[in-house]
Amino acid sequence: MPATPSTPEHLALPAGAPLTRLAADRESLFDERFEMTFPIRDTPGGIDAGSLREVSKAALSNLLGSMGYFVGASKVKLPPGSKPYTPPGSSAPTPGQDPLVVDYWREALFTATPSRSFFPRGFLWDEGFHQLLLQRWDAQLSRDAIGHWLDLMNSQGWIPREQILGKEARARVPVEFMLQHPSHANPPSLYLPLLAHALSAAGAAADHPEVLSTQAFLRRAWPRLEAWYGWFNTSQAGQQPGSYMWKGRDAATEAELNPKTLMSGLDDYPRASHPTTDERHVDLLAWMALASGAMAEIGRVAGGLLLPTSRHA
Repeated sequence: MPATPSTPEHLALPAGAPLTRLAADRESLFDERFEMTFPIRDTPGGIDAGSLREVSKAALSNLLGSMGYFVGASKVKLPPGSKPYTPPGSSAPTPGQDPLVVDYWREALFTATPSRSFFPRGFLWDEGFHQLLLQRWDAQLSRDAIGHWLDLMNSQGWIPREQILGKEARARVPVEFMLQHPSHANPPSLYLPLLAHALSAAGAAADHPEVLSTQAFLRRAWPRLEAWYGWFNTSQAGQQPGSYMWKGRDAATEAELNPKTLMSGLDDYPRASHPTTDERHVDLLAWMALASGAMAEIGRVAGGLLLPTSRHA
């Protein structure tokens, strides 16, 4: 839309030749920034550098294009014996409705998604890997997305692992996968990009604006990170001291020979065919080791937040 007496010039939309030139300019800027951020020099196995560069650009572009802003409330299934809170003025459960199925608070989430066509919603453990890439491209964009995820944490330190927000999102999800359970975890992969932010700040000049922004963000995030770590360290603890297990495997199912472990992210990874409380899951132990190291580094970079007497797994 060209500028007119009723349309200020800065609000006019380019069209035709100006739009073509603008698109070419933006593509050139993207290419320059990509070369600076992800330089491709040596290519293993004789892979063509030009082809590798094009594939890498497509991967980054698709990840950036997958980001969305979602608003709604998750459906949560409270554990047996819970007394659901009913807000003033809200209606009581209708006959036949499970009183333990409640709405999480209405929330907003800025996140990348693993698949715009099949999974157009946020997944907790996927997002850690998404942000490993995005934090190198745009640190502030990454901090914004991570901050939105940390704001989904409840007072116990639990974050619902799958964010099915709003009617449109719910229409795409089978009923059996809709409910989120406060005892179910998901790999704490957000510690990966958080650690990357901390290490990047540690390797730069102390007065660099990006370092100051990262330190301020990590200080604000620290209480939630402590709560998240503490929730894992208690709710997912195994029977043996120092062991961990993914809670929530269905020992009563007759639909599977080996019950899945959706909470782990490795849904059908072979585990004990008959789930019991005696299980010990080495992958969760590895995640807790990573989280412990990340907490120590984040606390140091953010400004001595980790007390000398603090002990982690």
